Amino acid sequence: MAAFSFPAGAQDLTNHVFGYFGYNHQVHAVLELGGTIEEALLEKALGLAVRAEPILGCRLVEDDKASYWQQREDVEGLSLCSLVNTQCVEQELQQFICSPLNACHDPLIHVRIFRKAKKDTLCLKINHVCCDGGGIKDCLA
Repeated sequence: MAAFSFPAGAQDLTNHVFGYFGYNHQVHAVLELGGTIEEALLEKALGLAVRAEPILGCRLVEDDKASYWQQREDVEGLSLCSLVNTQCVEQELQQFICSPLNACHDPLIHVRIFRKAKKDTLCLKINHVCCDGGGIKDCLA
């Protein structure tokens, strides 16, 4: 796959700069499931989402002249989904939600499954540059 890049917009850069001051520029959704989800299948679905929406496989490159989005070299090997077995779902969920996504280094989308016994809570967090609240609903669908 050939790498590509495109200019970062003013809103992208504003959100990114605000991140240096503690602004959380990500959107998240939490789903409580009645059972468990198959992590490998979810990881595969996330890989397909990255192919369908190329921004999800990019990183922000800070440049004095003009910052830009560039396809990550490791896009095919990104781990976008993780599983945590825990008795303290709420505590683990809050830590995950509050940990920022750095657009220069981290994947712009990440899903974590919090498993307690035979019931999962799924949290999807995504950099705001990729979508808004309506977009995350579409992504979940």
